[in-house]
Amino acid sequence: MRLGTRSPNDFIQSINKKNEDIQQLFLAKIIDLIKSTNIKVMLGDATITEQKTFDPALVSDFYQTIIKNLKDWSVQEVSISNNDDIRRIFTKFEIREGNYLISGHMSLQYHVLLYYRPDQQVIQLQKELSEIIDLTKNKEQEMSDNSDQFVLNKLKEKGYKDFDHQKLFEIFYENDEFREKIYKEIEQDIEVDFQDLSNKKLD
Repeated sequence: MRLGTRSPNDFIQSINKKNEDIQQLFLAKIIDLIKSTNIKVMLGDATITEQKTFDPALVSDFYQTIIKNLKDWSVQEVSISNNDDIRRIFTKFEIREGNYLISGHMSLQYHVLLYYRPDQQVIQLQKELSEIIDLTKNKEQEMSDNSDQFVLNKLKEKGYKDFDHQKLFEIFYENDEFREKIYKEIEQDIEVDFQDLSNKKLD
């Protein structure tokens, strides 16, 4: 039988009244424990934002306090389930009194949104990575926009003059070692080491 029954029996009605009093006290305590507070959280891109939350440990501790005071009762330790985005804190307890088995169950179910704990080192590294990506993109765009002219200038510096564009690029692309040397000099001219930037991104 679940308490709250409409039985006219005086004993059952007295039990109903006690059960209702307990429920009201319990509800008031739980409402106080799950009051929302603002905390700072970190997103995947290291952005810091605020979210409202409560501390589930307070509820768990409250349940523990109750079951510790249930002398001679058979109790199930407080458990916390972790199923996807739903969490549940629960416990059960029971006692046999004559021909009656009295049992109780307390449970709180709530949804979770997972965030990162703010970490200054992560924020700094994310900032540095963003700067490296921006620098790489800008320099690559600069090289792309001016690549033909960069190559022509370098070839002419090496003494390749009075050739048409087609001939100059044939010389450039047929010699791998020469091409790599030219690329390296171009990188130095625009003051960027793409290999170094690539390594930093991986680090």
